[in-house]
Amino acid sequence: MSQQELDFSRLGSSPLHIMAIPQRRLEELLGERLRELGGTVRRGHELAGLVQDEDAVALDVRGPDGDYRLRAGYVVGCDGAHSQVRKRAGIGFPGVTSTEASRIGRVILPTAKIARGGREVKVPGIGRLKLMTQVRTPGGELMEGSDVRYPMPSGSAQPHPLLGRLAPDLPLETAGGGTRVAELMRAAQGVLLDLSPGLSPGLARDCAVAAAEAASGRASLMRVVAARTLAQPAPAAALLIRPDGYVAWAAGPGASDHGAPNPGAPNPGAPDPIAGLNEALSTWFSPAE
Repeated sequence: MSQQELDFSRLGSSPLHIMAIPQRRLEELLGERLRELGGTVRRGHELAGLVQDEDAVALDVRGPDGDYRLRAGYVVGCDGAHSQVRKRAGIGFPGVTSTEASRIGRVILPTAKIARGGREVKVPGIGRLKLMTQVRTPGGELMEGSDVRYPMPSGSAQPHPLLGRLAPDLPLETAGGGTRVAELMRAAQGVLLDLSPGLSPGLARDCAVAAAEAASGRASLMRVVAARTLAQPAPAAALLIRPDGYVAWAAGPGASDHGAPNPGAPNPGAPDPIAGLNEALSTWFSPAE
């Protein structure tokens, strides 16, 4: 059977919200990516305690060869539903426990027939079984966590709608070709995404100057990407995206040319569209040395 690759780069948003990958294969892919980034997986090691000071976090670990201590700049509580990191750090886990249980399996029923309406399958010797369907609703954002909005310094009385939210996976055209926001985040660095070219001369100039200043001394922490979004209209003129994909700062296209009546002529009384960028950089990225 021949296989054909589907190209989703021309779509305004990615249609992939759930990708069914076997657990073992998913761990292999994540392990490969971790090694590319210089990380390792220590299996059979258990967190016994952690203490945070002003400079780092000290971790007490039980390993196959005995106990030892690690020090790290950060420790992330993503070790499962019963996360020891989260519990020992005092991070809350609000929510409710569902009373329902579900099982997922791959079953081949060669003699099964789909009943009229497509919601049931008739299996000889068993009867009619209901089929599970997936429907996208506004509650889907809540279930997948993309509704989360983190508090961020805005530098403006009217924060941009994307500030603190997960960056949209925009299709982009860069000097190196077509790509998407998600692909830009694979380097595990922050990204200052400049979408201003084509919006207005004044805003494009301001964003270019701010991007050059922001990149100075931060090459290991973030990179600057100038691009044209293929999604119209552009949701922002520029975005500072944290390594976790959340927007730490945004400049709206409505702030172009500082509100000047003549394009390219600054208006001292209008809000600065670049306001808040330096504060966001100092909050989420180490100051330039």
